[in-house]
Amino acid sequence: MKKILAMLAVLSLIGAVHAQKKAKPAAKAAAKVDAAKADADAKAKAAQGAANAKAADVQNKANEKLAAATAVDESKFSISVWGGYGIATKSDYVKTRETLFSNLTGATELGATTKNGGIAAGADFFYGSKFQIGASAAYLKGHDVTRTLTVSGSKY
Repeated sequence: MKKILAMLAVLSLIGAVHAQKKAKPAAKAAAKVDAAKADADAKAKAAQGAANAKAADVQNKANEKLAAATAVDESKFSISVWGGYGIATKSDYVKTRETLFSNLTGATELGATTKNGGIAAGADFFYGSKFQIGASAAYLKGHDVTRTLTVSGSKY
């Protein structure tokens, strides 16, 4: 009986050794799969990092271009010009002159013309950032009165 038990023990030992030999190639294949997976993961992370770096670089360049395009001129001196056509009503001066000429005795008026308004233009010059000081120059035509007045034979 001891021989049978010893034989059974040897057979079971051979079976276990044989199973270990079969398991070693499977373990090696699993290790290769794990290594390939880890390598693929590392390459994917590297590619993602490179893509993120490229996107950040493109965004930085776009931000620089935007900042350059919207940069504020740091100059504290400004000039503005304007122009147009001014429409004026009859001033008190024109009304007074018309009344005066009509009340003169023996006066005759020839070729009286009155023009109100006309071309207008100007320029403004300023210096400063928070508090500005400056000057303006403009041409505004209020009225143009042309009259020839004859009083007692004298022309005015």
